[in-house]
Amino acid sequence: MSTAVKYGSYSHLIGVSYDTLNCWQLCQKFYSSVLSINLSDYFFDPNYTEDKNYVNSLIRANDQDFHKVKSPQFGDLITLRIRGIECHIAVYVGNGLILHTQKKTGSVIDRLSRWQPFVAGYYSIKKESP
Repeated sequence: MSTAVKYGSYSHLIGVSYDTLNCWQLCQKFYSSVLSINLSDYFFDPNYTEDKNYVNSLIRANDQDFHKVKSPQFGDLITLRIRGIECHIAVYVGNGLILHTQKKTGSVIDRLSRWQPFVAGYYSIKKESP
């Protein structure tokens, strides 16, 4: 699949406000609309999105659905450290780019290299055996 086709498949997710989709919800929407995979809707209390330790505990408690990889492929998730705490998540969309969201920008395409110092890990979803 070409990058242009891939980009077109998630362009509707760019420019969405953080209040509409937080970082995990953006990943869920990407997976469902682009990859036809429904990610678990882990318990998430939107009143605690500012509590980085709370978000980190969700990442740790629910990582059984993913396995860590050395380098990301299209659709892999990237966990990022903010102020030293692993509490932000993005989707790798290829060509050194990520899709993520923040309160001040909403969802954007950004360079992975800009976020590289904050990368905690790259993760692929565990595929069920047939």
